[in-house]
Amino acid sequence: MAGDDIREKGKFRGGFASAVPRQFEQALEYYQKSLDIYIRGGHHLHVAQLWDSQGTVYSTLGQHEKALEYQQKSIDLYLREGMHSECKHFLSNSYDHIGSTLLYMGKYEEALVYMQKALEIELKLHGNEHESVAFRFNNMATVYLDQGNHVKAKEMATKAYHIFLKVLGPDHPHTQYLENSLKHHPSLC
Repeated sequence: MAGDDIREKGKFRGGFASAVPRQFEQALEYYQKSLDIYIRGGHHLHVAQLWDSQGTVYSTLGQHEKALEYQQKSIDLYLREGMHSECKHFLSNSYDHIGSTLLYMGKYEEALVYMQKALEIELKLHGNEHESVAFRFNNMATVYLDQGNHVKAKEMATKAYHIFLKVLGPDHPHTQYLENSLKHHPSLC
């Protein structure tokens, strides 16, 4: 969750992508083959999910502009098709993935706009006490931390922690990670 952690993840992702670029290229090839099938069959939910997945791969490879293109196509399709409530979680994921890509690009305010949309969907779907809501708060805390807004980062991380504690319990790795971050990260203490 810490700003340093996210930068390290970015370095790791970049290194991992460099180490096994063929696997990512192959993933993109398989996604494209699947897309061709789903587009012909009119399976719009699967098309939107695949575009979002392609965007995630491109973001992992550091090709953020291309990632945003695919992630936005995913959102546009979800919205155009008026996906039923069961699919709203996928729309939330796409918003969150765009937020993460924008975070990697250092576009914090834009990232927060998309992450807020993801949070609002999860709150409508699940209420205040759900694991998905906690993840959204945690992701927003990361943006605020990278942005240097430590008060807001602590507020979001604390909300995420309390939800994880209630829903997953004190021994779950997500709960323990946030508890540790809140106790030991200098910007969150």
